[in-house]
Formats: sequence, structure tokens, C-alpha cells
Amino acid sequence: MVSSDRSAFEAAIDQLEAALRECPDDLWDRSVWVVKKTDPWIWPKDGQAHGRTEESIQVFSTFWLVAYHCLFFLDFYLWDGTGEWATPPTFAGGPEDESIDEHGAARPPNVRYTREQLLDYATYGRERARRVLGEVSPSQLRLVMPKGHPRAGQSFRAVIRANLEHVREHGSQLAEFVASGGITTP
Repeated sequence: MVSSDRSAFEAAIDQLEAALRECPDDLWDRSVWVVKKTDPWIWPKDGQAHGRTEESIQVFSTFWLVAYHCLFFLDFYLWDGTGEWATPPTFAGGPEDESIDEHGAARPPNVRYTREQLLDYATYGRERARRVLGEVSPSQLRLVMPKGHPRAGQSFRAVIRANLEHVREHGSQLAEFVASGGITTP
């Protein structure tokens, strides 16, 4: 990859990491945006609540869970689709490892990560990005993601670029949320 791609990843991870460090404790469990029943994967497909409420689904946009989601996919989308990939042991079995439930909706988180845990995950993701982006070959960039991958049919190069935009998007959202003092956007 070109050095500008590596620099862009560094800057995006810097922003995300700064938001993690600067988030006041009272905002850690607050929703960054309003989650709606109509958002993808939020409400059971059959339309029944199955224990969910408008209030309970706000967990899907809490500061810590958005940060974890971003870090999980930073790591996952640095995988070229060959061989095996697994979540780091500290985060194995976390919310992104959980499958959609029997009603077709995302499962509520089964853990709550601390600032220190997510900062460690950010360090892990940064080191992994440096390694992968520093060693990736032109032929590896042309690899196509396999069936079953969320970006099946796309080249690894396209996945890396989407990964960068994903980290930028969530890093920016989290930074703005902290800067606003926790004003939730609709």
C-alpha cells in the first residue's frame, strides 16, 4: 500500500483513540445517536418486541459499543479472506461475534468493555494495520473476498479502503459526541 494509505489509517485510529481517552465516564454508556425500530438488524423481523423496548435498543449506539464495533471491524477488515481469522482472545465471544438471534435481530451486548480494554484493542488494531499495510502485495490486494464474508465479491483493496472510511466515520462520530458533551443525534 502507498504511504498515504498508512498515514490515513494512523490519523483515523488517532482520532478514535483520542475519543476513547477523552470520553467522560458519564458518557460511556450514553447513546451517540437515536436507534430506531426500523434500523437494520435492530427489531425482530416478525415485528414482535420479544423483550425489546424503544429504550432498550438504545444500547446499540452507546459510546463504548460503537467504539468496540469500529475496532472489531478495523481488525476483521484487515483480513484478506485467506486462511483463518479470529477475534483476539480478550474479545472472543463479544457482541460482534454473536450471531443474529432466532428472530432476525442483533443480540444485545453480552459484555460491557472498559476504556482500558478498548484502548488496548485500539493499540492491537493499530499494530495490525501497520503490519498488514506494510506487507501487503499487489496480488494480495486483488484477492476477492469469499462467500460468507460481509464484503463478498469485493477485492481486498476495496475492503481496506472501506475499512478506512468506516474507522473515519465512527471516529468522527465519537469525537463529535464527546466534544458536544453527549448530545445525541437523531
